[in-house]
Amino acid sequence: ARIHDIGKIEEDIRTVVNKEGKLDAEERRIMERHPAAGAKLIENDQNLDNASRKMGRNAALNHHETYDGHGYPRAIPGEEIPLVARITAVADYYDALMENRPYRKGMTGAEALAIMEKSRAKFDAQVWKAFRRLIE
Repeated sequence: ARIHDIGKIEEDIRTVVNKEGKLDAEERRIMERHPAAGAKLIENDQNLDNASRKMGRNAALNHHETYDGHGYPRAIPGEEIPLVARITAVADYYDALMENRPYRKGMTGAEALAIMEKSRAKFDAQVWKAFRRLIE
C-alpha cells in the first residue's frame, strides 16, 4: 500500500496532479491513468517477491475503486475490489484530504473525517469501522 500512487511518477500524470485549479476532462483522464500505470510498474519490479508484487499491484490498480461501484479505472463494486485496495482507499482518501495540495490547503483530521462520513457509501463498511476505531 505504501507504493499505491507510484504511477504518479509518470511525467504527464505528475504534471496534472500538481496543477493548480480544476482539471478539465482531458486532464482528468490523464490523472485517472495513475492506478494502471502504478500497477504496471509494480508488476514489472523484479525486486519484489511474488506475494508483495501481487498485493502492491492490487493496491495500486484498485485504490480508486469505490464500494458503490462508481470508482475507476474499472468501476468494480463491493467485494470484487481486493481487500488490500479497500483498506488503501480509506487511508488514501483520508491522507489526500489532510495533505496540502496546489489548489487547496489540507484539512484537519476532524474535517477530513467529517467529509468522509458523508461519503461512507464509497467505502467497505467493515474497513471504515476499523479505520474509525484506529483514528479515534
